[in-house]
Amino acid sequence: MKFSILAIPLLVSCAAAEIGDLCSYNGNWGTCESTSWCGSNDGNDDIFNLCPDDPYYVRCCFEPLCYDRMGYCDVTSNIGGCEASGGHFESGFCPGPDNYKCCVES
Repeated sequence: MKFSILAIPLLVSCAAAEIGDLCSYNGNWGTCESTSWCGSNDGNDDIFNLCPDDPYYVRCCFEPLCYDRMGYCDVTSNIGGCEASGGHFESGFCPGPDNYKCCVES
């Protein structure tokens, strides 16, 4: 029993999100990014503590602009989002995993 109690802080301390990890709030998805990167790409990073155990300047960045500022980054599984509004996804313009792409609206 003592071993498991001592191991808990080690497991918790390894829970830091990394730059580019997905994060979410109320069904909206973003990636953990520096506040300077998010601001320079007109993203929204007003909500704190969505990227656990990271420094204060790493926050969840929602809908940064991409594709020469003609689109915004979002998860491809966002039903009612990009494709529902007549847009399409472009790869290679957003940070994060393969399912986080640039929505370019037509």
